[in-house]
Amino acid sequence: MSIIKYRLFNINRWIFVVTILLGLFIFFFISSGLFDVTIGFDSSALDISDNASSVQQKLIHQLLTLDNYTDVLGFSSTVIPIMIFFSVTCFFDEINGLFIYEYSRVSNSKKLIIHTILFYSVLNAVVVYILYLIYFLIGYIFIGNNIEIARNAFDGIFGAGFGNHSIYFVVEAIIPYFIGTLIYTFFACTVSFFVNHKYQCVLVPIIYYWGSYILIEFVRNFMTPQLASIFVKFQPMYIYGYQSYIYENPSIFTVVSVLDSLILPFIIGIVLLIIKLKKGRDWC
Repeated sequence: MSIIKYRLFNINRWIFVVTILLGLFIFFFISSGLFDVTIGFDSSALDISDNASSVQQKLIHQLLTLDNYTDVLGFSSTVIPIMIFFSVTCFFDEINGLFIYEYSRVSNSKKLIIHTILFYSVLNAVVVYILYLIYFLIGYIFIGNNIEIARNAFDGIFGAGFGNHSIYFVVEAIIPYFIGTLIYTFFACTVSFFVNHKYQCVLVPIIYYWGSYILIEFVRNFMTPQLASIFVKFQPMYIYGYQSYIYENPSIFTVVSVLDSLILPFIIGIVLLIIKLKKGRDWC
């Protein structure tokens, strides 16, 4: 099996894809209340028994909006990061197996390290973003442009009212599902160089992710409301829920500031990569 084939079609990659795609649908079905008005609907209830079918259809129609359909924060901010870190086990296997032989045959080992990390990072980012697009497009086919709340995060770039169009959900997903995945994969890959066991390349990034969230929330309790509202942007999961806010006078800086939560893992990743590169050919 070629190295590219291994990276694209190994069993962990399929687990990664299936878990995220099916998880999005299952999460929406349960969290939106759709389960309660379909499978869990009690058509024999006394107050609706005479017109149970029409009541059920009305409730389903109320729930089927793009706002509800794309409100998957509970899944995207928990399961997706875990799956991103899980996918890096493939990278860990490569650097402790096939990569050692490839590493010994090239003259520019630093370029090989950087190229491999970038490949995994971009691959994960593309895959996660495409999975979300598949999820969104399937929902759009059945729901249409049914939007109740107009988000305004991108109004400073695309003009007022941009959040009234379905294309908004495609654009806003770039930050969490492409850029966020890119950075967190890069971070986890660099961590993998400094752990001894496969599970640690998943566990350590998870500890960072949730540990920094708990720490930031703790610190925010001692801040003024104004400062706390600024500091919240450094929470790791902020990128997955930023679109739910209504911003006052949004500008391009509004969108750029959403990336604040990715600054620290990016810097840590750069530092770890520099340390690794300075080791030269002291690979093992």
